[in-house]
Amino acid sequence: MRKAGYGMLFFSVTGFVAASAFAAAPGHEGARNKIRLLAHGKYLVTRAAPCSDCHSPRDERGQFIAGRELQGAPLGFKPLHPLPGWRTAAPSIAGLPRGWSFDQTVHFLETGIMPGGSHAGPPMPPFRFNHHDALAIAAYLQSLPSRKEGR
Repeated sequence: MRKAGYGMLFFSVTGFVAASAFAAAPGHEGARNKIRLLAHGKYLVTRAAPCSDCHSPRDERGQFIAGRELQGAPLGFKPLHPLPGWRTAAPSIAGLPRGWSFDQTVHFLETGIMPGGSHAGPPMPPFRFNHHDALAIAAYLQSLPSRKEGR
């Protein structure tokens, strides 16, 4: 007999939920694989390539604003000398970047090339993720609530 669950915890803004709460019945590997993919994407976004550092707004004390993770933010830093193409704000990437499809997001994460054919400007690092990691990151971003207009 197989056990449901993975012995992992997923953390959210409101607390944590045991992964077993999301586990599919035995034989439903697709759901289990999606859980693993989302967990891997969350790890990459929040730990390996800390996207929140630029793409999440902070309060006056420099703390991230709960509920606004990866929903875009003004950059709190700038280069010492003028740098062509420097961006003063990071766009929202929660729910995927505005106007980008899932496949376009994966392509950008693998190649650094945006849908229009250009590259992201500084300070965005020129990440080149492998296909599995790019899929995981795009799946995780797509799972997040996107920024609401007027917020």
